[in-house]
Amino acid sequence: MERAVLKITEREIERLIARKAKEAGCSPSAKDCRSILTKLKSGSSTFRIRRWRFWEKGRRVAIQIDAKEIGAIEAEIETALPAIIEKVSDDVVPHLAKALTRQWRTERRSRAREGRDVLKRISREWGHALDLLGMILAVTEELAGDLSNDETIERDARHEAVIRATGRACRVVGEVLALVRAGFPDGGLARWRTVHELTIVVEFLAENSVETAEAYLLHALEEERREEAAYSRFSEALGTTPVEPDEMEESVHSMLLERFGTVFEQDCGWAADTLKKKKVTFADIERSVEAEHFRAPYKTASRGVHAGAAGVGDLLKHLDTGALLSGPSLVGISAPVYLVAVSLTRAAAALAALQPSLDNLIAVKVLCKFFESLNADIDANSDA
Repeated sequence: MERAVLKITEREIERLIARKAKEAGCSPSAKDCRSILTKLKSGSSTFRIRRWRFWEKGRRVAIQIDAKEIGAIEAEIETALPAIIEKVSDDVVPHLAKALTRQWRTERRSRAREGRDVLKRISREWGHALDLLGMILAVTEELAGDLSNDETIERDARHEAVIRATGRACRVVGEVLALVRAGFPDGGLARWRTVHELTIVVEFLAENSVETAEAYLLHALEEERREEAAYSRFSEALGTTPVEPDEMEESVHSMLLERFGTVFEQDCGWAADTLKKKKVTFADIERSVEAEHFRAPYKTASRGVHAGAAGVGDLLKHLDTGALLSGPSLVGISAPVYLVAVSLTRAAAALAALQPSLDNLIAVKVLCKFFESLNADIDANSDA
């Protein structure tokens, strides 16, 4: 863009030179104008042009160009620049879009070839470990399904909350598997963050009272209330219809605060009474189930969720070339695979403990066996 503006400025100065020379009775060539422009750049302000007609040989024409005239040209271009840019971009965009569209099929094939090479390596080097993670997922899903469909047990809020949270964890683990198999382990690690949160909630609910589980399930109403308020506040910018809370919603909100206290309005307020704290964070819940050692990998996984500089730097950290890593890669697969396996196995164990039985005990032992094999695969790949 700077080069384009400079060329426009130089062209306008050459026109000024030609106009002044013509007023002085001379018609300089384009070469003469460029020569004068070169001298002007070197600091000269007065120039002489030799006439070319044979009967005028020896006579010269003097012209002068001062800084004000140059400044006027620059100011005029600066004023017109937005319109120039708009016009040029309007002219260029359709042609460029058409050219890129024509080239896209070739580019798509090239990208697909590169992606296939990475996926083959992932399948070859990590296929067995990912299959083991898939089996851990399948056993956990079956365990949750059996407890959900078992009509012989008396279901309460604790069963309901733990089964639902485990079910959602299983769904997210499926996302992690899809991301890792596709060559996006950073995305898988970011999604493990959600698996970890769900696992902590499962363990916390499983080892506490039915009242705690009721508070957890009822907190959905508070979360929905806050979301509706946020949408209503910015409805014009978002193009949505504002939703005002009706009398029933306000009545329910008041009842919840009366039962659980104003702390219930906090993000983790549903756990306040159980932890006997006025302000509860997720780290408090994590600590209560003795899982605070996951805080460090949780922070690392957060890089893939938030826009911090550390997350951006991770894309370049493992690359010798310094090129931006934007496509599929094998870099960093071990972390999401290991962490997801740990979290899901913990969640399944907490779920199974709700309804102790021989079948559930066997299921948990099978999960531990799969995890041991998976861990051995990770160690083997790390040593390779």
